[in-house]
Amino acid sequence: MRAEIIAGLRILALCVGAAIAYGVLHDLVTAHVCVEYFSIGHPEVIASENPILLALVWGVLGTWYVGVVLAIPLYCGARLGAAPAWPWRRLVRPLALLLAAMAVGALVAGVVGHGLARRNGWALPGALGDLVARERHARFIADWCAHAASYGIGFLGGLVLPVVVWIRRGPAGGGTPAARATRPRPPAGLRGGSAMTGFIEPHPDLVQPNPGGSDDPLGESVLNPEQPWLRVFEPGAVRLVLGRSQDPRRELLVDAAMADGVPIHRRICGGGAVVLAPGMAVVAIRLRNSGLATNAWFDLVNAALASAVAAVAGVTPTTRGHGDLAISDEGGVERKILGASLRQTSRLVVYLGVLLVADAVPLMERYLAAPSREPDYRGGRGHRAFCDSLSRLGVTGSALLPALERECRTRLGPYA
Repeated sequence: MRAEIIAGLRILALCVGAAIAYGVLHDLVTAHVCVEYFSIGHPEVIASENPILLALVWGVLGTWYVGVVLAIPLYCGARLGAAPAWPWRRLVRPLALLLAAMAVGALVAGVVGHGLARRNGWALPGALGDLVARERHARFIADWCAHAASYGIGFLGGLVLPVVVWIRRGPAGGGTPAARATRPRPPAGLRGGSAMTGFIEPHPDLVQPNPGGSDDPLGESVLNPEQPWLRVFEPGAVRLVLGRSQDPRRELLVDAAMADGVPIHRRICGGGAVVLAPGMAVVAIRLRNSGLATNAWFDLVNAALASAVAAVAGVTPTTRGHGDLAISDEGGVERKILGASLRQTSRLVVYLGVLLVADAVPLMERYLAAPSREPDYRGGRGHRAFCDSLSRLGVTGSALLPALERECRTRLGPYA
């Protein structure tokens, strides 16, 4: 529930922020076209005829509530139902397209309104016409047309956008016929009981369906309540795995992967793109959701993993970034040894983590592009400078895997 409240507040902040930003920019233009539209045509809020001040004031006062009203249906379209919920980041692009349409409509309406007013000699009616200089009437009408177009297109877009988002999410049994035709079947190990399936793959030409089964190489068999809640294993082959919302052409060196025949998959969780390969340790965990925040779940799981690493390596890693584990190299520089992702539903928490036992940097440099998002402690470092391996400390997979399973069962079993 807490995570859903936070998601709703983020969508609210996005909508209100976008509405205010658009309103201020829009009013900066129209106030310079005709300052009287604000100083005379609006109630006095500040005693000023400065177009910048008026634009800043009315850009906020005239739009914040529009963002609030838009956020409600947009939240419903993005988060409710059985389909995978969209985070606020996936709403940025469709919202930006709506604002762009409003801006174009406002520009066209303003130009057309000004031209018609000049050609036909239109004048402002009544007292308003007396207060505004006659030679400024056409500009005033241009501003009115621009604002009317913005509000009109925004109103229609606010009705359509949540529906478009809902359809693109592909609700269970819904979506367009084309979306249903391209929707990959959930892997066998994920069918029956998980609310996290039903994702429509946007890049089916590149991303393969997850293999599934009780030995699913991504670890996602833990989603099936009939399968064990914990899996600790070493991958049997090289695979590339994207985060839930990532673009393969942005995050991966796709040409190299295609040339080498390395399959690309997409996990149900967030996180960044990773290589899975022999010489790594994958930890997949399914827990009951007791309402902890995401960072608290990361801390809980990482405490178990760090204890296992300390037992075999003699060094205790620390949590950095968003669920990473890191150790210090000979020079005291923190370097990553584990990347993780986590997904919560109302009932379940699913954790997927990958520990670097052998040196995997050559594979990363061949298949992974520079990440689109990185933790602060990475500091722009490349794969070689940022990632470490436990083999540097003499750790082997045969020693680490039993320690990981033992610590996870001991510390996390009560939450399973």
